[in-house]
Amino acid sequence: MIAFAAGFITTLFYYDRELVGDEQNYHELAQGLLKNNFYGFPGERARRAPLYPMALSVFYLFGGSSTAVGYVLQNILGALMVLLAFLIVSKIHSRLAGIVAAVFVMLESYWWLNQVELMQENICAVLICFSLLLVLKERYCLSGIVLGFSILAKPMLLPLIVVLWLLYVFSKNKKHILKPLVLFSLCFMLPVFLWSVRNKVVLGSWIVVSSHSTYDIYVSNRRELRQSRKGLYIKPEHLISPTLDYLKSEPNKREVASYDYWKEKAIDEVKHIGVLGMSQIVFWKVVKFFSPSVFFEADTIVLKIFKGVLILLNSMLLLGFFFSIIKKKPYYWLALVLVLSMVITVMVVWGSIRFRYVLHPVIALWSATTFVDYLKSRKYVV
Repeated sequence: MIAFAAGFITTLFYYDRELVGDEQNYHELAQGLLKNNFYGFPGERARRAPLYPMALSVFYLFGGSSTAVGYVLQNILGALMVLLAFLIVSKIHSRLAGIVAAVFVMLESYWWLNQVELMQENICAVLICFSLLLVLKERYCLSGIVLGFSILAKPMLLPLIVVLWLLYVFSKNKKHILKPLVLFSLCFMLPVFLWSVRNKVVLGSWIVVSSHSTYDIYVSNRRELRQSRKGLYIKPEHLISPTLDYLKSEPNKREVASYDYWKEKAIDEVKHIGVLGMSQIVFWKVVKFFSPSVFFEADTIVLKIFKGVLILLNSMLLLGFFFSIIKKKPYYWLALVLVLSMVITVMVVWGSIRFRYVLHPVIALWSATTFVDYLKSRKYVV
């Protein structure tokens, strides 16, 4: 209730703000679903991952299609994130650690920002936490399905790796872990498969999650095809000859042809750049995950230093988190690094760590357990 109230009060100051970027797209998709009874736009029936716009449309159905109603959804998701962190840590550690985990979740600047932004990260983070809670309850099939739905909110495979590993860590009988892992993995693929079937029925092609994914894969790795270093991509039809057949075809056929075209371009690009080129791409993708969303737009030495420190802290945090789980050894400094990274993000007002945010609650709850263990080792608490 405290988390929901904090988010709702924040919303009161920004409820009439103008939507920017992807927000407007999600808002229009949710409105279109109610108005037209189908998901997507003409010629873009599968461009966006569907879960968040669909959830938004449910709230619009009962509360009206005002963006303020969408913010209420964000408030609820933010509160659920805090509650799930508390429940998970209370189950694996103690009630005190659960309270600390809830506080750590709310300290993240992007948690506050997402109260007044119609973005999909909140629903993705909630599903990841809920999946982990179900793992603790040994409901492996349901846990896999829930995590699979997170892919339909924000296509990221890293949460799958994290939850799979935690499934192993928290398993009571590791000699018989293979069956739960297989069951979890198969159920994880079910939501993605069902959405792919939908795309096959609607578009006549097996498109996984998003028809825009192949374009993103190709263009995001080619700096010369961007409008600016901020990653504002120019539209596909501006990159290629307008005489191509797919630009003249019907909207649905055009979407499928575009998907296939960029898939071929992406495959050709991988063959062209070779192993070294792919290694560089993977490296910069990792840096992007560790850094704020607009790291490379730092225009002063001071900002570059701050952001470099932030990358270092996030690297320590994520690597420490993974090695702590692998070795089953609490690293007491994780909580300090987590708080420092969040404080620096707030101090320098350029943005937030969007790409790490979906895993933030999991890292926060793990850091909370190590922090309370440290307090107990020093006998500050019983």
